[in-house]
Amino acid sequence: VQTGSKMNMLYCLVPLVTTLLCQANAMGNMDNKGRPVVTCRKWSRKKTMHVGPDTVATLLSEVDSIRRCTTIFKLKSGCTEMRLSCPRFNVPRGAGRVFFARALGPQNRRQYTNGNKPNGVVSKDMLRVIYRGKNLNPLTCRVICRVKDNSGTTTPAP
Repeated sequence: VQTGSKMNMLYCLVPLVTTLLCQANAMGNMDNKGRPVVTCRKWSRKKTMHVGPDTVATLLSEVDSIRRCTTIFKLKSGCTEMRLSCPRFNVPRGAGRVFFARALGPQNRRQYTNGNKPNGVVSKDMLRVIYRGKNLNPLTCRVICRVKDNSGTTTPAP
């Protein structure tokens, strides 16, 4: 009789563990506060992150061997716009290192360097960030949701 109950418990545990592993994989990379993080690696493919009222999305580059990292941030409902800032940004002007950030749509893409940091780039829909080159420096950028209140003032979402 005990063997049957052990088998029943095993049949219950296997689907439970499988479900938990699938949910953890679906969430992607998260920081210790549960916020989404895109980590650039050598030849990172285009990644898309959704930014909502409760989201602080982080783009992180720690490896100098990256060649290209493209990330698209898409605005979710509940936000009026999103804003990019890069607290750790070291992209010297010159050949071999490129950082582009722009809202998608009919406008020119902007290249940013140490003399012209991308802090304050705003989009009402989608924002594309490209970091490419050789011997790239570490980089940390964040995208947050901003909400307009009734007076027309834009503030970070809670």
